[in-house]
Amino acid sequence: MVNRVLISHDAGWYDPDRENGGEFRGYTDLFEYLIPELAEAGFSEEEIYQLLVENPASAFRIDVRKTE
Repeated sequence: MVNRVLISHDAGWYDPDRENGGEFRGYTDLFEYLIPELAEAGFSEEEIYQLLVENPASAFRIDVRKTE
């Protein structure tokens, strides 16, 4: 079922109650935390590639339907 999962990623660091929005968090959590956790949980390189490359490409592909 890995082929039916899309992953969303946002820095999510902004806190309006803190000066300048708080401490900045970059866009690296996916690579620093998620991918190693997936590998540790037994996901293969192919499954991780499916999640991060193939699934988004498929989801955002534009298909043209021919009308009769």
